[in-house]
Amino acid sequence: MLGSHAMAIISNANNGLATPAGITVGTKAGDLYKIYGHPERYYVNSRGRDLIYLRDEHSYCGISFKLINGIISEICVFEQP
Repeated sequence: MLGSHAMAIISNANNGLATPAGITVGTKAGDLYKIYGHPERYYVNSRGRDLIYLRDEHSYCGISFKLINGIISEICVFEQP
């Protein structure tokens, strides 16, 4: 946190937190693509794939989803000042 400003909120458990469109940890990747389309950026690593959706092309605000075996294992809403 920077002062009273949250920089990121991360959920890595199916704990009831969801995006406004209903995406939660445990959602299948196919359902994510149907709702959000293809990400602006993605990264592949040894543990899976990180999909990043930005608010707009000039923004550092957005939401990312970590996929492991085609299932969302983490959701991160972020802002980089």
